[in-house]
Amino acid sequence: MESLDQTQSQIVAAAIQLFSENPDKKPSITEIAKVAHVHRNTFYHYFETRSEVVFAIFSELFSFPANEMLPFSELLTQFLDIIDEHRLLFVHLANFHETFDVEMLTVFMQGVGKMTFFEALSSAERQLLYYSMVGVLTGWIKNPDRIKKDDVRTFLLRSSAWNTPDETKKISR
Repeated sequence: MESLDQTQSQIVAAAIQLFSENPDKKPSITEIAKVAHVHRNTFYHYFETRSEVVFAIFSELFSFPANEMLPFSELLTQFLDIIDEHRLLFVHLANFHETFDVEMLTVFMQGVGKMTFFEALSSAERQLLYYSMVGVLTGWIKNPDRIKKDDVRTFLLRSSAWNTPDETKKISR
């Protein structure tokens, strides 16, 4: 995603703040605009829906340097650390946004999808693998007391490496 201009950044920051403050409440677009210090119409100038803001949040939080080569395990660790750092935000998103799985999958797969072993999978296999990963991530986000980050990392590493002997293959983002 291209870098956000100042007003877009204000709106995204306001949404992050409101989503994180109360994971059990869905803030309105009017509330997001108020916290961003912009008019509601200005919100709609930049985003048509709350889902577009959510995608902008994902893109902002998970914006890694382009073309940086990292082992998948390192990318995964960074990804999980970001989720852990913004846990309440992700609890809110998992609870309220019907497109959460698609957004999570899109951002996660921007890096992972470039790995060669994914190209060898059929479309159905790829989809099953993607959704199992998102399911595990969602379970961990909602139940951090029962599901530990290290267990999630291990599961995702194992499920992602099932078709390749070299888990350390580097990917570019």
